[in-house]
Amino acid sequence: ANTAEVEAMLVSDNAAYALSVVKGWCQDDTAHPWRRKHVRLVGEGAYLRWNNGFAGQLVNVTPATTQAQFDDRYVLRYGFAFPVGTA
Repeated sequence: ANTAEVEAMLVSDNAAYALSVVKGWCQDDTAHPWRRKHVRLVGEGAYLRWNNGFAGQLVNVTPATTQAQFDDRYVLRYGFAFPVGTA
């Protein structure tokens, strides 16, 4: 979704949600620990209006350093919603 669609979803009538900051650690190929990039996700139990497509995306949270050795791999965060219909 583009930014305008997300903003419209979050300010719609009857929207109820909380944003969660998700961060953590990962290891590179040499087992050195690195801090992942943090992302903000809509928390569990949110009530949002969504009309089309998939809500969310897969986010690259690979540490932003040239010292980490991840070869051609990425550290990813699954950020897709699990939508449930309401009456």
